[in-house]
Amino acid sequence: MNLLLLFDEDFLPDGTARLTGRRALHAREVLRAEPGESLRVGRLGGLIGTGEVLENTPGVLHLRVTLTEAPPPRAGIDLLLAIPRPKALKKVLPAVASLGVDRIVLVNAARVEKSYFDSKVLDGAFVKDLLLQGLEQARDTHLPEVLVRERFRPFVEDELDAVFPPDACLLY
Repeated sequence: MNLLLLFDEDFLPDGTARLTGRRALHAREVLRAEPGESLRVGRLGGLIGTGEVLENTPGVLHLRVTLTEAPPPRAGIDLLLAIPRPKALKKVLPAVASLGVDRIVLVNAARVEKSYFDSKVLDGAFVKDLLLQGLEQARDTHLPEVLVRERFRPFVEDELDAVFPPDACLLY
């Protein structure tokens, strides 16, 4: 984790942030953050900066946050992808988010098994968690948009031109 992502609900009225769960555990066990040290932080959808550790007890990380810099510029790339196996998708989503892709469209194709659409990997919260992991690695704060389309032909006929303008597409 190269950046601790902060969410709106992490911020306290005094401007400090209190983290729990996976992020607090990572700061404690992996980063070995001690009071007085600075960590790289970023607000989801906003600026990046530093967080001075005020308290790092089991399960709770308390930070004084200073957000001053813009996140890295976006690549300006959207990705249209036939849904891979759920096991592979768990690896693809963090990697794609870390590359700065703006939008990911997952579509059905001839060889995509119908059961993939019932997978927990396509659950909104699960997808968001995978994307957040990629953002943390890339030191980015902008979450890519993910669209899932179960029918290929209607997507191509009705939505493709709106989602991907024809003059800006590169197909492989």
